[in-house]
Amino acid sequence: MTLSIVGLGLCSPAGALARDHVFFPRANAPPPAPAPFVRADGRPFQVGHARFVPPDLDLPDRLVALGGIALEEARGSERGMPLFVCLPAPCEGLPAAALDDVASRLAAMTESSRVDRFTGAAGVFDALARIEAHALPAAVLVGVDSFFHADRAAALAARPPGPFEPARLWPAEGAGALVVVRGVRRGAHTILMSKSVLGRGTDDDDEPVDAVALTNLLGGLPEGAPLRAVFGQARVDALRSREWEWSAARQAAKFHPEAFGVCLEAEIGQVGAAAGVMALAHAFASVRHGVCPSGSRLLVWAISRDGTRGIALGVGGDPAPEGTLRPLEDRVRARAVPLESVFQDEQAPSGGVDSAFDEASFDPDAALAPANDILPLERSLPETITTSPLLSLAPGDLRPVSRAAFYAEVVSHCAETLAMLGKARERSPRLGVRDIEERLLRQVDAIVASGGRALLHLATDWAEHEEDPWRWFGGTIAAMAFEGDEARRFVSRRIDALPDDADAHARLVSEALALSEHAELFSLGRALHSSARPIARAIGLSFLGARGALTDDEVQRSFSDPSPLVRAAALDACVARSPASQRALVPALRSALLVEDKANAFRAARQLAILGDVEARRAFEDPAVAARLGALVGELYVLAGRPEDAAAAETFFTRQTATPALLSAAGRWGSPAVLPRLLQCLADEDLSFAAAEALVVMLGPALAPEEMRDAGAFRRVMASMRLDASSRVRRGLPYSPVVVANECASGELSRGDLGRRVDELRARLGRPEPAPVWGYAADVEASLAPLLRAARDTKGKA
Repeated sequence: MTLSIVGLGLCSPAGALARDHVFFPRANAPPPAPAPFVRADGRPFQVGHARFVPPDLDLPDRLVALGGIALEEARGSERGMPLFVCLPAPCEGLPAAALDDVASRLAAMTESSRVDRFTGAAGVFDALARIEAHALPAAVLVGVDSFFHADRAAALAARPPGPFEPARLWPAEGAGALVVVRGVRRGAHTILMSKSVLGRGTDDDDEPVDAVALTNLLGGLPEGAPLRAVFGQARVDALRSREWEWSAARQAAKFHPEAFGVCLEAEIGQVGAAAGVMALAHAFASVRHGVCPSGSRLLVWAISRDGTRGIALGVGGDPAPEGTLRPLEDRVRARAVPLESVFQDEQAPSGGVDSAFDEASFDPDAALAPANDILPLERSLPETITTSPLLSLAPGDLRPVSRAAFYAEVVSHCAETLAMLGKARERSPRLGVRDIEERLLRQVDAIVASGGRALLHLATDWAEHEEDPWRWFGGTIAAMAFEGDEARRFVSRRIDALPDDADAHARLVSEALALSEHAELFSLGRALHSSARPIARAIGLSFLGARGALTDDEVQRSFSDPSPLVRAAALDACVARSPASQRALVPALRSALLVEDKANAFRAARQLAILGDVEARRAFEDPAVAARLGALVGELYVLAGRPEDAAAAETFFTRQTATPALLSAAGRWGSPAVLPRLLQCLADEDLSFAAAEALVVMLGPALAPEEMRDAGAFRRVMASMRLDASSRVRRGLPYSPVVVANECASGELSRGDLGRRVDELRARLGRPEPAPVWGYAADVEASLAPLLRAARDTKGKA
């Protein structure tokens, strides 16, 4: 058998295109819809449904609508080819005559010369074998099924899994379509073999799974390269998961050591008779878009309700042509996607997007009436006894939307997740940052995959959440994933709308720009840097400084900017410059220490401490500077404190008003004299977490999590350590750069904590070379390596 795939389509609750099914489930999109059915006792019953298909269609009409969407994508302009249709077996709500009518109507859409109908999820493998047996030059395959029907869903609800069975997936609906041609097409995906056989277990009995049938099918696969990917029903229910697990274990030699499995139904719900065709279409769509390796052997399998097992062996074609959307790998890069323009005269362009909620039709009095009506206390009995249906439609929970509104919801959902992941990336231990960044990139992929109106939808969502700084981070990084000047102009206009006091927003926007790769990125940064608005200048300066695109003169001029926000960005930009450039800016830093406000003065003092400049000690010796810096002097003790400063530091840490930042610095200073203060703060609800963290920094993780607020437990640890009052400790060991380097390498620190340790090492080792911690995880690892190596080479003597 040699059948080349020249067209494919998918439709389900996950989307209306094959591309949607590749990128949306990876981002956990779209958001789940409310359950459309209720049980007789009032509990909801979930059925996944394509909300862009009208909910009032009869079941046969719904099957035709779903199948039509998949066929429209797959066949393009092709007409007149034989059609092979996979449908469910006749059942309640779908008699044989209705199924014949569905097949005929789908055939009419494709103007097919003949139509053959197959039953069940494995029917597609019989269809492929028939195409081969009849030597048909080309054919169209479509599989469609839906449980969006009260009787069909009730049949599943009436047979819940037993107490020792894994919970089944919720029922859903979907359609898949393929256009195949005989022979090998250059670069096309190819089906090499298709077989099916009737096995022992079915959905209508409780026969023990023996996996003999599927095992034999796997054993009959032709020799060749190991299988790299498997698309099937491995997570649908007990029958299918056990059948696959046992068969794969018996035929383990057939699989590549890094083979992976994909179960589309685990993301969208059970799709019944459509499962086989949808798995085939999903497999080759995954290759087309680069999620699955091209040129590798793929296996697709499915099991019908009557127990028929079927498999197909395929080979992924050549990489997709230029312009086909492919997933981001390690960082955000701009990709060419046809885009509709974002209207420049509207803050939140939403034209043409149907709202999922019609405000005009909402009656608050009617909505509150059930809550206000407390009588009668009990429902009156019906005049005649009737049998309640097991399931009934809940029209109040149905939210039909247009396709444009559906994609708008996907973009909004992913934008919200982006904001959450951006925050988690900053605050989580570094061990988990790679996984967070991978999830972040998948959200960006899904936004880009949502189509030509993606930027328009992003603008609408962004305008609705302007108060959230993290929404600005996510919006910026998503917008810069689109190639072309439209994205640059869009971000520029959003920045123009920022109020001048939105410093948190500015910081996150500049970081999002620094994490992006775009042809227009530096022109945007230069335009912002020369803007008349201070907040735009600060964003441009921060971005250009982080990417090393500023000259010494530009930084020097920014120190005299009238805006403290811009001067703060200039001070932060010093950190990323070469040691020679930093030393050239020492006079400006010394001046800033004396005249700037608290935050900017500390920025200058920190940089002077890293450079080893004597003026950094003015914070300890000049009462005016010390008073202006307040509790931030504690951070300078950690960076520039000397042994002779021990008494002054202990006095400072024990007498200053306790704050989480002060306790953190006290723990890193590590003098045993501060331990009583830290133990005392364990009893303060607002300070207990910071105090416990500071104690762990000093004494090490010697306690279980449930004892972290127990002062007595910490006292026992202290007694066992026999601390020397004249020495500093870190993680239960005498303080040294080696211990700090091990902290940095542990992966247990958040980005903020890691940055403070990096500053500490740079100051203590006299290494002012930049070691940025804001970038992607791989870049941070590379930037830290020389500094940590130098710290360990000191063997604790620095």
